[in-house]
Amino acid sequence: MYLQVETGSTCAVFGLGALGLAVINGCKAAGTTRIIGIDFKVTKEFGLFLRVYGQRGDHGEEVDSTFTDHPSRAALKACHKDWGTSVTIGVAAGGQKISTPPFQLVTGRTWPRTGMGYTSVEGVPKLVSEYMNKKLKVDEFVTHTLPFEKIRGLQYNACWEM
Repeated sequence: MYLQVETGSTCAVFGLGALGLAVINGCKAAGTTRIIGIDFKVTKEFGLFLRVYGQRGDHGEEVDSTFTDHPSRAALKACHKDWGTSVTIGVAAGGQKISTPPFQLVTGRTWPRTGMGYTSVEGVPKLVSEYMNKKLKVDEFVTHTLPFEKIRGLQYNACWEM
């Protein structure tokens, strides 16, 4: 599924990890006027118009950046009821389900999903060129670096200090 973002449109990105930031890159390349980032404390250097940081408390429920039922439904509900599209990217953990009231879909919203990126091997040279010409943000995704000799024994999802 390739989502065709219209030039001049407004996009909201739920979940701003590496995947969400990559989606922001794509929205900017497509010519969106405003990009609204929901969740995560990321700077505006990626081109966000507005950042909404969801957390538990007086302002409602937490907005999670992982593929779970709640943020997927929240993203769908945030779309225009007559023509909005919410794309779910990636795969859920084993045993997880995603649901929404049927009325959310029969009014005109669409809810496609995609598990892969938008390009094939043939598109890689264009991406490299955009990166080299500073049109595609990639370096900003790197949060930590680690020498090879320290990788051995490092656990997945481990918290370590730099």
